[in-house]
Amino acid sequence: KGMINCTSVHFAEGSKLRGVGGSAFSYMSKLDSITLPEGVTALSTSAFSYCRGLRSIYLPAGVKSIGKNVFNQTPNVVLNVASGSYAESYAQANGLKYVVR
Repeated sequence: KGMINCTSVHFAEGSKLRGVGGSAFSYMSKLDSITLPEGVTALSTSAFSYCRGLRSIYLPAGVKSIGKNVFNQTPNVVLNVASGSYAESYAQANGLKYVVR
C-alpha cells in the first residue's frame, strides 16, 4: 500500500536494476516522476500503464527495449531521453511527448 501512494521514485546511481518488470508501477495514479538508473535496458509490458499523474520519466541512454502498452493511459507523461537513443525513436514512433538531453 505504501508504494501506491508514492509520488516520486529515484533509483540511486550504481543500482543493479537492469529492467522494469511488467506492470511494475501500473495504476500508481499519484506517481508524478521517476528516474531510472543508467543500467536499465528494458521496460516490460505495461510497466507504467494507468499512471495518470505521471509527468516525467528519465529513461537511460541504454534502454533498448520498450514493451507493449508501457505508457498506456499516462496522458501527461514527458519522456526525458538521450539524443539519438532508442527511447527517442520510440517516443517519436508512438506520438509521446519527450525532451532530449
